[in-house]
Amino acid sequence: MRRTLAATLGVAAILAGGCGSLGTGDETDRVNKLQLVRKADIARHPEGSPAQTFLEWWRALQYGSGTQAVRQYARDVEVDPKKLQHQLEVGVELLGLRARPAVHDVIEDGDQATVFAVFTSAVENPNGRADKVQSPKAFDLVREDGKWKMADNRYTTRIFRLAEKFVKQGLKQQRRSDPGE
Repeated sequence: MRRTLAATLGVAAILAGGCGSLGTGDETDRVNKLQLVRKADIARHPEGSPAQTFLEWWRALQYGSGTQAVRQYARDVEVDPKKLQHQLEVGVELLGLRARPAVHDVIEDGDQATVFAVFTSAVENPNGRADKVQSPKAFDLVREDGKWKMADNRYTTRIFRLAEKFVKQGLKQQRRSDPGE
């Protein structure tokens, strides 16, 4: 239940984060700053911990490296570098990758762990005001051969599917409203 709520809130925050203006023509004046995970962020957590694995995975996604990110997944997760790279092509905005996660809690239960993080996105406005949007998310990991690995690829897969659905619906509406067809 907690994971579902966190995921729902995360998607809502991502979608809301894209709503910078009400069509006033100044959409390009707002700057959603990229908040990269730094090596120092990763080093704050114990070597080989679920939090460190999660942050390394997120950093690889931020840099658009499907090859690096795939190394953080458990063997039974059905993802390959090409598929993940294709998912990353929808862009950092849509995937919410501009946000830097702060790990707030890790719950370990044997060979399973859940990392609870709060993602903060910063948006700078032309008048100098900075807005921050925070959204909680939870990520599952499993211990495999003594190392923590991402237990699934639901995060990028779900958003990618939502993007595909959105594009397909838009194309259907465009075809219906196009008098030339």
